[in-house]
This record gives sequence, C-alpha cells and structure tokens, in this order.
Amino acid sequence: MIGNKTCLVVIYNHKFEKNIQIIKKIYGGRFSKVIQLIPFYDGNDPDVFRVFGNSFKFHAFIAQKRRDLLSVDCDRFLFIGDDLLLNPRIQDDTIENLMKLSKNVCFFPELHDVSKGGFVRGTIEAARLKFPCPGLDTSVLQIIPSFEEAFSILHKKGLMQTRRLTRIKPYFPLFLQPWHKNWRGNTSVLRARFWHFCNMLKYRFGIFSAGYPVVFGYSDIFSIPKLYFDDFCDYLEVFASMEMFVELAIPTTFALHDWNLALEKDLILQPLNVWFPQNPYLFKAKAARIASFEAKANWKVRAIDSEFPKDLLYMHPIKLSRWS
Repeated sequence: MIGNKTCLVVIYNHKFEKNIQIIKKIYGGRFSKVIQLIPFYDGNDPDVFRVFGNSFKFHAFIAQKRRDLLSVDCDRFLFIGDDLLLNPRIQDDTIENLMKLSKNVCFFPELHDVSKGGFVRGTIEAARLKFPCPGLDTSVLQIIPSFEEAFSILHKKGLMQTRRLTRIKPYFPLFLQPWHKNWRGNTSVLRARFWHFCNMLKYRFGIFSAGYPVVFGYSDIFSIPKLYFDDFCDYLEVFASMEMFVELAIPTTFALHDWNLALEKDLILQPLNVWFPQNPYLFKAKAARIASFEAKANWKVRAIDSEFPKDLLYMHPIKLSRWS
C-alpha cells in the first residue's frame, strides 16, 4: 500500500480530560499516531494538544495546531469527534480499502445545499454570515475565493442552487407518550415545534441570502491527505475569523477545492448518526441501536471488537464517560 500512515486526530468540544486514557485504549496501536485536541487542556501529555475557542467553531482548533500536526510522521489525517466511535476494523492497513482512501483522496460524509433548506441549522448559519467580516483585515480574504467565484464553483458542482435562502424544512420532535405523565417534556417539545414552524414561515416569506456561498455537512469525521493540509488550514483560519459555523466551514473548504473526495454513500460500511438525517423517527431507532450496543458491550473497551456492528462505519454519539 502507498501512503498508509494515518494520524488519528480526536477533537473535543469541551475540556473533558477524563476521556484521554479511554481514547488511548480504544485507538492505541490502530494508527501510526493518535493526537487529541482539547480546549484549555491543563496536562503535559505530549500527544494531547491544548487549543482554545468555541466548540461551534472547532475548525479553529485544527488551524491553531497546523504546525504541530504537520510535524507528525504520517501520510494523512483522520479527524473524529471524541463522541464518535469508529468501527474497530478501521486502522492504518485497512483505511484505504474500507474508506476508499487511496493516496490523495479526501473523505467527508456528505455535502448539502443550504438553499434547499433541508437542514435548519445550516440555512440559519448561512444567513447569519457577514462578508466581509467586521474587524477582519480585508487582505486576508484574498486567501479564499471572492463571493462571485465561490458561488460559481459551488453552483457548477450542484452544491448551491441559489444565493437566496427561501425555505427551511422544520424539525418536529416527537411528543412523549403518555402525554399526561410527560407534560413537562412535552411542553419543551411543543416550544421546539413552534420555533421550527415560525422559522419555516420566516424564511418562506422573508428575504434572506447567504452571507458567503457555503455548503452544510456533518463534520465529526473527515480525512485529508497531509499533502493538502496546509491549504486546508488556510481556509479554516479565514472561516474561523469570519465566525463561520464549523459545519459550514469544513464542508465548504472541501467543496471549494478540486480534491478527489470520497463520501459516505461511496462506502460499503454505513454511518449510524443519530442526528443525520434530521428525522425524529430515525432518531428514536438509531438511539435505540446505540443503546443496545452499549449494553451488550457493558461499557467495556475490550468488548468493542466483538460487539461493534459489522455493517457500520461509526456510531455517534457515544458518551465515553461511562466506559472503562
């Protein structure tokens, strides 16, 4: 195999240092290197890097440590969230086959057109963007395509139908049954439904547009060859400085480049992600499958190999605080 040294980079949203050793137990020996990025980390473990910032913009964590990561002896980086559990079969000598990651191929789950309104958060965050961003040196914007160039690139790839944002598909969480015993929880569900319904009307009848051409995508797992990593970080730095939401920043960076990109739909192994797609009925079924796996494994790291479903690429979310 060519170029099969993988550095696994685990990104934490929050300072949850008790999971450091659990991550090492799960992934140690499977990859050439395992690095953990933890905001405001206090320890001295050389494989755990201190970063800072907001979890809604965790792409900034990657850019902050670009020089440290580039010094790692590897051919590619595989990034995952600390609450995402990879299939134990995925390791240095299998990643090329299982994830279709030959030498210069990137991986991202899926790219979504924000103008179609399928994902509420993506559309709302696209509308919030300011371009140019107040307080940002405009010379920095030369690193990324201009507004017109970016829209042209995404439009030609079928990733942005229009700059106007005219629709949102509301997410209506399910009411808890029986109603009378769960009235407090159902009050929250009712509020959430009302919020989504109001936003649906707001975008249907209001005038909104993307502050900068973007695409939306789940960003708790992705991979990039080391060859492209510097260019990747250039864009992440600018997008973080623009205060772009992470699930716009990372997929838009991939979409604006002409790198070969493998998607989840290209793989035999399939994701089990509770939040994607945004379907309350699927949410319930997926959450139940994760709970079943956790119970069978009895929250023991040593049981992951035997109990992890053979058909899955990963499961998310898995809260590691209970595992040992």
